[in-house]
Amino acid sequence: MFNKLSAQNVSDTIFLLKEKSGLDIHNIFIDPNKDSKNYDLINNFNVFQNILNTKKLKFLDLPNKWIPLYIYNKNYYLYLACDCFDMRVGLTSHNILFEGCEITKHKIINLSKKNNLEYNVTYTNYNKKVYDRLEIHIIDKRKGIAIFKHIINKTEISYQLMLDSNKARSFPIIVNDCRYSKTIEFEFETMDFKKILNNLGQ
Repeated sequence: MFNKLSAQNVSDTIFLLKEKSGLDIHNIFIDPNKDSKNYDLINNFNVFQNILNTKKLKFLDLPNKWIPLYIYNKNYYLYLACDCFDMRVGLTSHNILFEGCEITKHKIINLSKKNNLEYNVTYTNYNKKVYDRLEIHIIDKRKGIAIFKHIINKTEISYQLMLDSNKARSFPIIVNDCRYSKTIEFEFETMDFKKILNNLGQ
C-alpha cells in the first residue's frame, strides 16, 4: 500500500513514492501548485459541452459539475490517477452524465430538492426497465463537499465523496505519475459514509 510509505520533501513537492526501473519511471507526489495544469486535467468537462459554461442548476441552487475527493492523512485531496479517472458527474435539467473510463449519459426522470443539503436524482438505467437514483448529501456547503449515494437496480448501493468542481483549486492534488506503463492506483483512507450521514441527520 503506497500510503504507508514515508514522504520525501524535494523543494515544494512532497513525494510519496519514487521508483525507477530502466526507462520506466513511477512517482506519486503531492502537487502544491494552485496554478498547476493538473487541475485542468482533473477538472476537464469538455465532453459535457452543454454544461461547460455553467456552474449550477439555478432552479435548485445545486452545482452541476462534480469531481471525486479523497482523504489521506485526515486531509482532503484531489487525485490524478495513473489510468482512468474515478467518476466525474455532470448534471443538466434533463440528463445526468458520468465520466470515468467511459462516458455514459442517462435521461433524468425526476430531479428534486429535499432541503438545502439534500437532493435526489432519478434517472434511466442501462436496460431502461428500472430507474436508478442518486442522492446528493451536502456535508460542507462552504467547501463544496458532498457525499453521493448511488442506488443501482434498487439494491446496489455505493458511496462517493465528491467536490463542486468550482472549488477544485482549494485542495492539493496527489498525482500518480506512471510514465510508460500502468501501475497500481494510490490507496486512500476509507470513510464510514453511513455513519457520517447518520450523524448529520441525513
